[in-house]
Amino acid sequence: MPSLDKLVRRVFRQAWQRYGGPVIAVVRPLAQWALPEGCTYDPTTDVVRCGDDVVGNPEDYWAVDYIYVVPLPQSGDMRILAAAGVVPTGQESFSILPADISTVREAHAIEIDGLWFNVAEVESMPLGATKAWARVGLTRRS
Repeated sequence: MPSLDKLVRRVFRQAWQRYGGPVIAVVRPLAQWALPEGCTYDPTTDVVRCGDDVVGNPEDYWAVDYIYVVPLPQSGDMRILAAAGVVPTGQESFSILPADISTVREAHAIEIDGLWFNVAEVESMPLGATKAWARVGLTRRS
């Protein structure tokens, strides 16, 4: 009989393949970036500055991890509420494997298909379980 860990990974991989193999880019915390000497990250404008100049390609300095995700389909009720303006737009939810939980929790930002998000929540599923999966909720960066 396979272990729970192996079973979770097998089921996750099957779901991941059915969704077309989606991957997200997780930008690591600022301390892990390779900023040149004299350059700093300005969180108020979300840019890298070298003196008074703004760096044109800050992604050259990021440390990025790519992880597999399984999108969570929204329920019909959620879509109706979003269409009525009750639920904030720009939210994404997906599942990740346990090995990726700390990577996502510590993320500076998440990039999905050219759109940028902040991590709103990371919740192990089923609640209180170990070696299962995690549900991640993101909010769109402004």
